[in-house]
Amino acid sequence: MSLSPYYFTRLFKRIMMTSPHLYLLNHRLAEAKKMLVYTRDKIDTIAEATGFQSSSYFVRAFHREMNMTPKAFRQYFSAAGTHNRYKFEQEGGF
Repeated sequence: MSLSPYYFTRLFKRIMMTSPHLYLLNHRLAEAKKMLVYTRDKIDTIAEATGFQSSSYFVRAFHREMNMTPKAFRQYFSAAGTHNRYKFEQEGGF
């Protein structure tokens, strides 16, 4: 079975309630948040590992979604250690 890109996009959006682009972006950002909290990898490394074409695009997309930079996000969740990580997980942050 072969689907045209137009039909696939319409079908995907009807089923998933979001576009393929936004679905992928949200998935990548969720993975990046995990990496920021649980690893010490550089921002550039995380951007590349989660499929962003550039670290600058990653930082812009992350800031648009979270209202803070990846660096500030990491600092917030490492500042109070385990308490903030637990709070983040309980609020469904991933």
